[in-house]
Amino acid sequence: MKKFSLLFEASSLTVVLSSLPYLYFLKGQPLAYFIPGAIIVFLFPLGFLNSILPTEKHLALLLYILWMPLAYIFSGSSSGSFALRTVGYSVGAYVAFVVMARVFSGKKGFLFLEIFLSFFSAAGLVFLLFYLAGLPSVGIMFNMRIPYLGLKPIKSLVFGPNYFSALAFMGFALSYYLWRESTRFFHLGLLAANLLALFLSFSRAAYLALAVFLLVEITVKKPRLFLPLLALLLAFIIAFPGFLQLKKGMTGREVIWPLAWELMMEAPVVGWGAEVKTVFARTNIKWSSAHNSFLDFGIMYGLPGIVLYFFIFVAAFSFSFRKKDPLHRFLIPLIPSIFVLSLFSTFVAGGFSIGSVLTGIFLGMGFLE
Repeated sequence: MKKFSLLFEASSLTVVLSSLPYLYFLKGQPLAYFIPGAIIVFLFPLGFLNSILPTEKHLALLLYILWMPLAYIFSGSSSGSFALRTVGYSVGAYVAFVVMARVFSGKKGFLFLEIFLSFFSAAGLVFLLFYLAGLPSVGIMFNMRIPYLGLKPIKSLVFGPNYFSALAFMGFALSYYLWRESTRFFHLGLLAANLLALFLSFSRAAYLALAVFLLVEITVKKPRLFLPLLALLLAFIIAFPGFLQLKKGMTGREVIWPLAWELMMEAPVVGWGAEVKTVFARTNIKWSSAHNSFLDFGIMYGLPGIVLYFFIFVAAFSFSFRKKDPLHRFLIPLIPSIFVLSLFSTFVAGGFSIGSVLTGIFLGMGFLE
């Protein structure tokens, strides 16, 4: 019992510290990754001591874990730092998908994650109020406004609106689940805060993830509503094209994605064996990633890595769909929504930053009995 308590405490600390790479005052410094990474390494043997082991369901995950170091070796890369990170990704994938997924699968774990993620949403809303009151504020995107509303978008304490909106979405999903199970106003209040923060982040990827979540959640219960809801969504897009700023394009992704694909196809089997930023530097691209989890992973570890990562999503969703308990019913709309977020942001499975850790935890829950 004490060992499992230690697992929960260490896992909770990992989630908290995994937000460090996105905080303004650290902004991706090596120390920000080292601290949660060290705890993940500590959790690795602790998971085995508690008999938290992968099952036959985790075949895609096991292949994924093994493929990363093998791809690095066969790529011929001599990057020592990336070799260390590759081993860390493999260890982190096991810890997040298997150990932390089980640790956080109960109400205590969900409550912790809900409160932690809601903190970022609440902070973003407070910063917006400060700004509107004419007080010094951070976490505001000063270079743009939300169409029709005229408000400045928010991004809270984390670096980048897409990551903030992803956290707000996951916080909303957790609050929705806990409110649905308990009907407590506490969860309803956090649900409203997370939803408002998501909306005010003005992240179109998060809007799409939310639409997918609601569409799947409703149509699983009432399939006949799928087409009317889809028509309603399309009608909104047509009626308010200025809100989604469709003419604005994809904020550079329409350029970076084809380039990332070309770079990946130069080493399609085992990848480059280097970080994406290093590979992009060969083309004078200043971006640190393709802002697409699958393309980033393909550049590092080749097409087999993309296929394995994709099948982790498929397997987690398939196993969840077969279950009837509340946890897996909650995961049915959540997993495709996280998939959508992964198409527009980088959440490397096994990574040490919060988006990656949470993605691993929620996908791992899909494999639980």
